[in-house]
Amino acid sequence: MSTYEFTSVFAGELRRRLAFKQGMGCYGASRIWYLRSFDAYCTEHGVTSCDQPAVEGWVIFKKSSQPGSSPSWMSYIRDFGRWMRTHNDSEA
Repeated sequence: MSTYEFTSVFAGELRRRLAFKQGMGCYGASRIWYLRSFDAYCTEHGVTSCDQPAVEGWVIFKKSSQPGSSPSWMSYIRDFGRWMRTHNDSEA
């Protein structure tokens, strides 16, 4: 597995999630791109909790920076939220 640059408080969990998915044969570049986008948003905005306000803030930011984009990216952040709830944060 390659090491991806993540800078938010979720960096370790993001790397673990990607390693898990790659272990299952999922190497999608889109997943990495969107998770890096979420990570950068969290770093820039001081997000420290993977909760509904954090995700909604990222979604609003994302929609404003990429109007008309497909909502397919939502599955990646939903998947990461489930990972966090299962492995680390019952409030995610």
